[in-house]
Amino acid sequence: MHQAVILAAGILGAGAGALIPRPTYRLSVPTDSPPRAVCHHCQLAFQPAVRSWVVVGNRCASCARNLGPAWPLLSGILAVTSTALAWRLDPTTTQDLVLLAAWLLVASAGLLLACVDVAVRRLPTPIVLATAAALVGMIGVASTVSRQPWMLVNAITAGGLLAGIYLMLALLGGGMGMGDVRLAGMLGLALGTTTWTAVFLGAVLPYLLAAPHAVALGIAARVRSHLAFGPYLVSGAVLAVLATG
Repeated sequence: MHQAVILAAGILGAGAGALIPRPTYRLSVPTDSPPRAVCHHCQLAFQPAVRSWVVVGNRCASCARNLGPAWPLLSGILAVTSTALAWRLDPTTTQDLVLLAAWLLVASAGLLLACVDVAVRRLPTPIVLATAAALVGMIGVASTVSRQPWMLVNAITAGGLLAGIYLMLALLGGGMGMGDVRLAGMLGLALGTTTWTAVFLGAVLPYLLAAPHAVALGIAARVRSHLAFGPYLVSGAVLAVLATG
C-alpha cells in the first residue's frame, strides 16, 4: 500500500508538471493584464475555455516554438517532490491520504506560482485563493474523518499567523509584496496540519534560501531589483514538512 501510494504520487507529480508550462506562459503578464490569448511567435489564438489551459508540454501547436518553461524539467521537479512528500508523510489512513493530496496540490500550485513569479515578479491572486479554498475544504474533510476538529483550527491559525508575519514585513518595507503575503497564508494552512515546528521552519527557511540570491543582487549593484520570493516560500514550506513530517 505504502509503495503504491509513493509510486502513484510520483506519477501524478510528473503528469501535473507537464501541464504547468501553458498556464505559466498565459499568466506571465503584467499585473491587471488579461492572460495571454495568442502565441507571441505566430499569433495563433489559443483554443477556448479549458482546452487552452490544459495542454501537455510547452510547444505551440502551430509554429512549435517554446511557450513557457521546459516541461521535462518541471515534470521531474514535481515528480521528485511528490514522491518525497508521499514517502515522508507515510499515509496509512483516509485522513493521511487526504492530507497527502492537499500537499500534492500545494506542490503543484506552488510550482506554477513560482514559475510565474520568476517570469514576471507576481503571484496571481486567483490561483493562490483557489488553492487556499481547496486546502480548507480538504483539511476540513481530513478533520471530520479523523474526528479531530483542532486540525482545521490549527491550519487556519497557522495560515493567519504566517500571513500576518509577512504582512508586517511588507508594511515595514521588507521587500515583500501582497502576493507573498497571500502565498504565505496559503502555505501556512498546509503547514498547520503538521507541527508548529514545521510552521516555524516554513516562516524562516525562505529567508535562508533566498539569502545567497539577495547577496548576489547586492554585489551586482542591483539592490532595487525585485527578488522573486515565491519560489523560496514554496521551497521553504516543502522542506519544512520533509524535515519534520
